[in-house]
Amino acid sequence: MDITQIKDLLKRYQEGGGTEEEILLIDRWLDENYGKDENAGYPADMDERLRVIKANIDRSISGRVFNWKRFISIAAIFFLFVSTSIFFLYTGFRKKQYRAEGTKEISKLESNGWVTIYTPKGVTHSFILPDGSSVVLNASSTIRYPVQFPASKRAVYLDEGEAFFSVAKDRKKAFTVFTSGFATTALGTAFNVRSYQKEHIISVALIQGKVRVENLKTEGKSSPSILGPHQKIVLNTISDEVENKVFKDITVVTGWSDGILSFDNASAEEVITSIENRFDVSIDNKSEIKDWKYTGTFKEESLKEVLETICLTEGITYKKLSKDSIQIN
Repeated sequence: MDITQIKDLLKRYQEGGGTEEEILLIDRWLDENYGKDENAGYPADMDERLRVIKANIDRSISGRVFNWKRFISIAAIFFLFVSTSIFFLYTGFRKKQYRAEGTKEISKLESNGWVTIYTPKGVTHSFILPDGSSVVLNASSTIRYPVQFPASKRAVYLDEGEAFFSVAKDRKKAFTVFTSGFATTALGTAFNVRSYQKEHIISVALIQGKVRVENLKTEGKSSPSILGPHQKIVLNTISDEVENKVFKDITVVTGWSDGILSFDNASAEEVITSIENRFDVSIDNKSEIKDWKYTGTFKEESLKEVLETICLTEGITYKKLSKDSIQIN
């Protein structure tokens, strides 16, 4: 039994679940693993927090009692894991900034009460908006926002590119992100917006909370779409067709903010743009195969490894024209 299963069992206990067989499994695991760095790095209030959970567990296991010290050793791991995962998953701002070797610096200009930030290829940038909302801006992106939000609204303009927003709650001021095709409004939530002109696609994907998405191209002619977690809306800027989707893995949506390339039935344009942003290169697709539906994830792979894998999958080839120029055939 691995640590992931242990954490899942503990979570079920906390929620009032867990069978006798599961209890025997975790007890056996504790017997085998107790004493390994048992008190390293525990928060000061861990004892009290664990006593509350243990009380609930004891009530659900028909009188069976765990060794308390052993329970702390593994349950503390569970708490640290959960609290860390939730914090990094939803804040966005804490995500690491990626910078490819030899790339240019970001540009930040302030004029007439507005701030404009531009990121070149190979660079992501994290920052805080005036209201406390956090933003992770992808490479090749431009965003505008006021130095101070007015009393009635919070408007941000993603003129080009992609950004992940973790919105500070303020029910009196709606938070709206404008692109050329969508106006996405939230009161307190985390969502991703992608709008690269050369892809001819604008998408909004919700990670947490709820957002209202208005199609600016049909304003007044269609009702806004309400998205829940793991839902995504996509606008084709050529045909003006709108498609609603569901996604399971948030890495496909937000992996770019951690330097990860993750695709699920992605088009050639999406794959190429993502590689250009990640590695600070330009790619010219000369291949006759244009209709890609590529699925795959790359974390620490080099540009060469990424290209070779994708080309093998799609039945195409590539060649390097220069240090930062690639041609796909």
